[in-house]
Amino acid sequence: MDIKTKYHYTYFLNPFVVDKSKYEKFLDKIVSDPKWNYKMFNKVKDMEIYTHFLAQAKEFMFPSFYFDDKYKEKLANLKGRKLAKELAKITTVEFEYDLNDLFQMQGKIEEKEQIFFDISQLKLICFNTGICFLVFKTHILEEDSVSFRDLLNFNYKFKELSSPYAKFKGNDNIYIQTNQFESLSSLSDFINSITSGYVTFDNDDIYSDRMFVYSYACIDESDWNNEQKFELIEDNFYKFAFQFSGDYSSEIELSDQEYKDIIYSKWKYSKYGFTKLGGVVFCSAIDQFNYTKLPIHYENVSFYIMLLAFYQRVSLLTIDNEIKMSKGNNIEYLSKSISKILISTKITQISNSEHGMSLWNNWYKAFEIEKLYSNLEKEYERWNDKVKEKRSSLFNAVTMVLLLLIYYILLSNLN
Repeated sequence: MDIKTKYHYTYFLNPFVVDKSKYEKFLDKIVSDPKWNYKMFNKVKDMEIYTHFLAQAKEFMFPSFYFDDKYKEKLANLKGRKLAKELAKITTVEFEYDLNDLFQMQGKIEEKEQIFFDISQLKLICFNTGICFLVFKTHILEEDSVSFRDLLNFNYKFKELSSPYAKFKGNDNIYIQTNQFESLSSLSDFINSITSGYVTFDNDDIYSDRMFVYSYACIDESDWNNEQKFELIEDNFYKFAFQFSGDYSSEIELSDQEYKDIIYSKWKYSKYGFTKLGGVVFCSAIDQFNYTKLPIHYENVSFYIMLLAFYQRVSLLTIDNEIKMSKGNNIEYLSKSISKILISTKITQISNSEHGMSLWNNWYKAFEIEKLYSNLEKEYERWNDKVKEKRSSLFNAVTMVLLLLIYYILLSNLN
């Protein structure tokens, strides 16, 4: 069934982990580029965020809410390395990119199945554990309403632009284009220009093969209403939630448990989807709230609820990698690193809002945070036992050397 969207947008998140020893230099690179602007949150302008989150989550995610005027003035007057040094102390920093200089204005190339899109926002969010997210906000450009099939194809195609394996994949006959970059490869180069030289190791266990998809779509009321039931179009929702292309031919069937695990619905004409690779809202314009208030809430409050859970997932995967790679080395450094990350990932109560906590609990489940904690505890115990064994062996070896040395000294004195 060919359905149309009344309003839509998609955020693509490219996570990466900066070497902790290079984090300050990385921030220096960002703040030295005049196109990047550090964002401070404002209690009035960002009131919805300020009033939604509880103090612990708010202090961690939006510390600038608590800056006094003197400190704000200090940050405003700092430049380059001094500013980077100060920002490196802050738990979470966010930068917005001036997109005006990106416009190439090459014009649309008429080509079969061409999907023309615009990047309306570009930001970088970094945590002082070295975990960062490069975030693109996009939407498809059309004179009339956008085909939902085009949105599916666009999300499917764009998510792989950062993948180093994309060139080895077969041609899927989906073509996307923007006038903001000369080509899609130049967009990939732009991503690499930001991350290159600062990432510590290959994040194959994290999200290196694709970007995370966070998408909103409100479809025309004629496609979902009292007569046109959700069941008639639910396969479109499943493709949307799992980031499949619009040409995916097999029908998707979920068990009752799978349905409960990935879908949350509080209102009649809206469905939320949660997976480790993306999150979506799929709704009908028959409810005015769905295309007036919901899209704003979803890209503000709901976005940061998802981001905090996403950060926790990447943090736990990262520290698990560090433990496996350490082999008992850098014991003191790794212990501090583990403590720092575990403190920031123990935030569980983020809001007094019932809806906000429902979203949080769904993301917590989708990202398998509890399972990762359990695995990390076991891995940490094994690592700690090895460290103790290594220290014990080292102590015994040193003791033996000292005893032999004392023995030879005594023997020499006797002679």
